[in-house]
Amino acid sequence: MKKLVFLFFIVFSVGFSEVPFKDITDEHWAYKSVENLLNKGILKQDSEIFQGKNEVTRYEFAYYLSKVINKSDSEKASRDDLEILENLVYEFSKELNKMGFDSDLYLSMVKSHDEKIKELNSKLEENRKLIDELQRKIRELEKNKKTF
Repeated sequence: MKKLVFLFFIVFSVGFSEVPFKDITDEHWAYKSVENLLNKGILKQDSEIFQGKNEVTRYEFAYYLSKVINKSDSEKASRDDLEILENLVYEFSKELNKMGFDSDLYLSMVKSHDEKIKELNSKLEENRKLIDELQRKIRELEKNKKTF
């Protein structure tokens, strides 16, 4: 499941170049996702029309998902990427449910991961303080060692 979440974020993260299709404007809600897929080489421009209202077959979905999996190992998600993914999961929840994706489970996992991240950040800060204190004590011991 983690891999699937990561893959969706890769697919739907934000890009910064112009989409060359005539039938999708920069005001369209999916513009940035299409732009990013083009930039990452997931989608190819094989015509001047995107045809965004056409249905995707399971074969096409598997093909593009496979391309995302192949690219996913070298990329990491930012908080913005995760927010975009969350919005897209909500937007496409009916379609994702048809494919067996449980959006409620996904959202609960995101919440759980957020809580774990906060907990880990708290523990990290505690460890930093302990390390600073230990380093201070080591310096003090080394200083006292020189006086003996």
